[in-house]
Order: sequence, then structure tokens, then C-alpha cells
Amino acid sequence: MEVRHAADGAAVDVTYVQDGTTHRVRGKHAVMACYNHMLPWICPEMGEEQKTALRYASKTPFSYTQVALGNWRAIAKSGHGMVYSPGAFVSEVWLDFPVSMGGYEYPKDPDDPIVVTAYPIETPDRSGLAPRDQFRVGRAAMLARPFAEYEAGILEQFDKVWGPYGMDAGRDVAAITVNRWPHGYAYTYDPLWDPPEYDAYADTGPHVAGRAQMHRISIANSDAGAQALVQTAMDQGHRAVTEQLAL
Repeated sequence: MEVRHAADGAAVDVTYVQDGTTHRVRGKHAVMACYNHMLPWICPEMGEEQKTALRYASKTPFSYTQVALGNWRAIAKSGHGMVYSPGAFVSEVWLDFPVSMGGYEYPKDPDDPIVVTAYPIETPDRSGLAPRDQFRVGRAAMLARPFAEYEAGILEQFDKVWGPYGMDAGRDVAAITVNRWPHGYAYTYDPLWDPPEYDAYADTGPHVAGRAQMHRISIANSDAGAQALVQTAMDQGHRAVTEQLAL
């Protein structure tokens, strides 16, 4: 993919590949609301200072795993539908939210099947590395980790947490789905590791230079606000569109 201004600067050309065929479309304006770290490779007109600013951040890697149980009697007996286990491979587990809509009713009877979310830790948090480096190391480890490791870690954790209340994970777990998200949440500045003047709420830091308008190309996404929040993505989208309307 490539995004650049037309020769006369009055339009923006977007080149992309679909089903093995290269296409090009032209528009008066473009808003890049993608993973901002990729922009230096997508927008060849970008200056070196802006490229350097965009490379500062590192997305947080996540994997969300969904675990289907044939019943949740042990969980009901324990009285704990959400459990935190600091330092364990699976750091958090929680029952599906009690939401009913349309023809769907959430499981109210412990004898009914239910979905539990298990949240493995994908960063080497005991390494002493700065968060940005932890995210890079964790991303590589996650992409290399076989499904069997997730399965073993989840079953072990479920037995530790709810085994005393009658759960046998090998028997009660019907299915596991692992959704890996190597480039997950937008990077948020950490005052323990980042310069104190970098502050998303004060809107200071490399993300400001990274989202600089390039004439008819503006940059959005939560990365551009250095916060992993939906309202940040909306704010940045509004800012980017406003920039282009001013032209």
C-alpha cells in the first residue's frame, strides 16, 4: 500500500493490492486511521523527523482466550466469577457478562454451558525491561507460542482456581479459542520510563509530531492521541477531518 499526493498536490493517490491485483484510487483528501507505526512505510513523502516520532511507540500485545464450559457449578460454588492471579501465565479469568438481548439470554443456571474469558500475560514483566521493549519481546514470544501452551496454561489455572470447588478442567472445558492481538492497544506513556514531559492528557510527546498534517493527508487512530481509548480514537478522527476541512 502507498499513499502520496498527486503530482500537482491537488489530490491524494492511494495504491493498494486486492486479490493479487494492484489498484489506485484518487481523492481530494485522505485520513490515515491505521496503525501509526506503519505510516513511514505507507507514506513515502513523510519527513525523517515525523518518521522517528512515529517509531517511538510500541503497541501492547494481547491475547484474549474464550473458554467454553459445559457447566459452571464450581464457579457458582466458589462465589468468584472474576479472579486475578498476578504472576501467573493466565493473569485474569472472568465469566461472560450477564447481558440478554433479542432472543439471547445469558446463562443463569450453573448447570448451563457458559463462556469464560481467560487473559494470558504476553509480556515478560519480570525482565526489568522498559515497557516498549517488553511489548516487542512479548509480541515475538506470543507469535511463536503454540496453541498447546495456551491450552495447558488455561487448564492448569482453572484447576488451581476452581478445582477445590469441584472443577476438573480436563473434563469440564469443552472448547478453547485463542485470539492473538500482537499489535493491540495504543502505547500510553509511562512516567517511570518515559520522559516526564510526555503526557497524553497534556497532549505532549512524540505522538504530536507523529500525527503532523501532510497537506491533504491527515493522521488519526488512538495512536495519534497516545491512549488506548475509544474516545481518543473519536477525538483524533474529528481532529483529522477538521484539518482537512480547513483546506
